[in-house]
Amino acid sequence: MATIRQHREKWQVQIRRAGVRPMSKSFTLRKDAFEWARHIERQADRHELPTDPKALQNITFGELVRRYRDTVRPRKKTARAETYVLNAFLSHKICPRRHFVSIPLRHVRPRSDDRRRWLDCAVRDSAQRLRRGLDAEFGKVAPTG
Repeated sequence: MATIRQHREKWQVQIRRAGVRPMSKSFTLRKDAFEWARHIERQADRHELPTDPKALQNITFGELVRRYRDTVRPRKKTARAETYVLNAFLSHKICPRRHFVSIPLRHVRPRSDDRRRWLDCAVRDSAQRLRRGLDAEFGKVAPTG
C-alpha cells in the first residue's frame, strides 16, 4: 500500500509490500506522486517488481530444492534421474540432530562444514550401495563359497 505525505515542500511516496523491497520517491507535485504510486502498485500486482532479498533469508535449503524439483525439473529430459537424486538428497541426514535441508539459505556457505559432511556421507552411502549391487551381481554369476 502506498503512503503519500507532505515532507517540507515536496510530496513523498512510500510503498511497502510483503515480498517486495520498500520503495520511496519524492515529487514536487502531488499529482505526480499519486501517478507514480499507482504505477508502482500496478507493477507490484503484476509481480513485475524484483523480490525483496530479505524475504529469501527465511527459506530453507530444502524448500529451495523442493521448489526446483517441483517446478523446473519436470521440464527436463533427465527428470526421472534428477527426481531420484533430489529425493535422496532431501531425505539424507548429516547427523542425528541436524538436517542439511533445514538450514536457512542465509546460513548456507559454499565451503561450510555441513556441505562437506553431507558430501562425505553421500559418497560413503553410494559406495556402500554400489558394493551391495556388485556383490549381488557377482553373486548371481559366480557364487562364492
